[in-house]
Amino acid sequence: MRKSDLARLTELAAGQWGLVTAAQALQVGISRMQLSRLVEAGLLERVAHGVYANPAVAGDELLGVRTAWIALQPTRLVEERLADPVGAGVVSHTSAAQLLGVGDLLADVHELTLPTRYQSTRTGVRVHRGTLVPTDVTLVAGLPTTTAARTVADLLADGHDPDHVGHVAADAVRNGSADGRSLVRALEPLAHRHGAPDAATLATRLLQDGGLGPSELGQRLIGSDAGVELVARSLDDRLALSPENAKLVQDLVTLVNAAAASPELRAGLAAVAERTRAIVGPINESVARTLTPALNAARARIAAALPGPETRQRIATWFDDPENQAALQQLLLTLQTHAQAISAAAAVDVVDDDVDDDVVDDDDDLRATGAEDLEGRS
Repeated sequence: MRKSDLARLTELAAGQWGLVTAAQALQVGISRMQLSRLVEAGLLERVAHGVYANPAVAGDELLGVRTAWIALQPTRLVEERLADPVGAGVVSHTSAAQLLGVGDLLADVHELTLPTRYQSTRTGVRVHRGTLVPTDVTLVAGLPTTTAARTVADLLADGHDPDHVGHVAADAVRNGSADGRSLVRALEPLAHRHGAPDAATLATRLLQDGGLGPSELGQRLIGSDAGVELVARSLDDRLALSPENAKLVQDLVTLVNAAAASPELRAGLAAVAERTRAIVGPINESVARTLTPALNAARARIAAALPGPETRQRIATWFDDPENQAALQQLLLTLQTHAQAISAAAAVDVVDDDVDDDVVDDDDDLRATGAEDLEGRS
């Protein structure tokens, strides 16, 4: 073997995480026999059928999945395949979850997805046939990988336990690799199959199964653009809205959108909300004890006035869900503090005028009362 051939092979492997295939080596003039001699000399290691590695990368924890991905299309260079990640094969399912660092599913085989049928005879490799679009794919450690949201949908569709998939979803939301909007979009085709009325409900259920409780979930919804869509869809899909309620929901969405647009505003709202909670908590408890009977009676009257039993049941079920109550209470509290913060400056300017007006009004009331008394005596 010429030194120039060996140099070319080394250069080729350097651009592919230290890996090279027999087909690629043949393209630069190196036969399988010569590759075998390089293995015998300790200059290469055979890591799979037709795939060889520089011994320096033997300790790479991603060597197995990289090898499986390279072997999908052994004649094409990595650089060429990365220009067409969807068609080149994508790391998916449990392998994607492992690469993304979400969940605790056992990735005992390397799973990949191709748009065309592929019959793999390699031990420890499973190739799925699936339709992906560019927005379903991200690059992780140099490998085309399904996004966290698409990975959640793929795992659920593949029959994994929803509790385990829920941990994948919750971890993804916590580390920022997914949000409510992307999860809802990815789960659209699966909602009815898993007994959920819509994708928003399925996403919420998975996140709660993964330990993302209502309070934390509410905070994340309020603090993200995805919360706008998720809140709007949830309210719109689950409630039979009158024109007045539809306007109220739209105003609510507008306020959430304004809060989601500014990180500084979100941070300020969180601080104000925490202080407000400490103040109004005891008051809320007292009010709840006093007004609960009246509220229950009012709820009953409202339910009785609704147009049909099915709609009444849907609304009652939604409001009776403690998790919905907690999330909605958190949302409304934050919006309330947001409104207070916006009006605080104007309120200071108005206070003195209001006090003067109140004094004048009180004097007028006293004079009026005195006049009435005089008339009564006469």
